[in-house]
Amino acid sequence: MQVKGADVVATARRAAAIAETIQEPRARELCLGAVFGFATESASEREVEPLLEVFRMAMSRLAERLEARGKAEGKADALLLVLHGRFGRLPAALEDRVGTERRVEALDRWLVLAGEAATLAAFVAGVGE
Repeated sequence: MQVKGADVVATARRAAAIAETIQEPRARELCLGAVFGFATESASEREVEPLLEVFRMAMSRLAERLEARGKAEGKADALLLVLHGRFGRLPAALEDRVGTERRVEALDRWLVLAGEAATLAAFVAGVGE
């Protein structure tokens, strides 16, 4: 089914919003690319620029999410290094919790706590949230 006129841009916006809910970044990127590839096939010359703007905005939001995810992963890795260095072997549940945490603010607090806690138990109690 081909979409014509203003519907092309509106449909692409709706499809992009749906694609942005995909959790896996690479799959989301591929889906966004496919959405805009198909949309530009149906678009007139005057619709291409508005479609590209929608695509730029969607990719910008994806890049922001990836950057935040990268920061969180880096902080989680640093926290695990500190914890291993101070306390040795860690319980698997704690490693999983730290490794899957994506809130940068929480990881920052935990890094400070990892430096201050006298024992692993004290660290775990402080993380408790």
